Amino acid sequence: MPDLCDLRVVLALVLSMQILACVLTLVMSPVDFWLQLSRVSLYVQAVALSSSILLCALRPHLARWRPAFATSAILALVAGTAYAVAVLSGCLLGDLLGRACTVEHAARPALIAALLTGVGLRYLYLQHALTQRVHDELRLRIDALQARIRPHFLFNTLNTIAALIRGQPRLAETALENLADLFRASLGQQGSFVTLADEVSLCLHYLDLERLRLGTRLRVEWSLGNVPEAALLPALTLQPLVENAICHGIETCREGGTIHLQGRLDHDMIILCLCYPRCGDAGPGHGLAMSNTRQRLALSFGAKARLELRQTEHTCEVTLAFPYLSKAPISKGESA
Repeated sequence: MPDLCDLRVVLALVLSMQILACVLTLVMSPVDFWLQLSRVSLYVQAVALSSSILLCALRPHLARWRPAFATSAILALVAGTAYAVAVLSGCLLGDLLGRACTVEHAARPALIAALLTGVGLRYLYLQHALTQRVHDELRLRIDALQARIRPHFLFNTLNTIAALIRGQPRLAETALENLADLFRASLGQQGSFVTLADEVSLCLHYLDLERLRLGTRLRVEWSLGNVPEAALLPALTLQPLVENAICHGIETCREGGTIHLQGRLDHDMIILCLCYPRCGDAGPGHGLAMSNTRQRLALSFGAKARLELRQTEHTCEVTLAFPYLSKAPISKGESA
């Protein structure tokens, strides 16, 4: 059930009910169309708004009930409201929906209101089930991405650490800690939001590990400008893109190169730009990481977020844009 405490939802309901009033009036084919439309509109809007107020107040209680009981309660509430409004309006107007409104006649619009509410609840249920199915499929892909660390990266890192243990034990210990942080983030924060500061810190740990292998071939420049460190984004959003920069950029160049990360806050949008070199026929990395990151952004932020890739003969530039939020949003697949 939509959140009827939200004014935007109530406005959409009012507009829908007005369309319904127009349809009902057209079906009746009254002699005085506008007079009948005003009466029907008054009745329909009174029922809709009264029911919305009651459902808004009862929403915390309905959320704790089983779906069957909650649905029955909603249907009974709407039918009872329609019946009460029909009786009261009949006493005030004397001629509701083209006939004198007695107690018996009030049962007919109440039944119609209950049937329409039932159809609406069924539609909302099917829509929620479809959205939940899509959400679950995307969540599985997100979990697969977050649990995924390239095997050869792991083996190369372990071999590098093994070589450091005897000669540089402190450096080897630091490398193991960075590797543990990377695995902890990959396996322990599935589907969660993290701050930009935590995500950047994770990327720096990852780059420290790669620097043990690549040495001076890997250079990093970070400039986040006025981007708030408390801004939230899905866990492991930047790390796969940085990994792509290593795999499809730095490793393809004999002399290595520099990974640039720039960020800025543009009104309520955070824009991050990751730029890295490419050599020869190396591709930009249109793989699982790019595809899943784009879908994760859409899942978390909707159409406001975007992930774009631009490439020239010698460089690749990935632009990541998403709304600035300090509180994690509710995913589209989650029930309201």
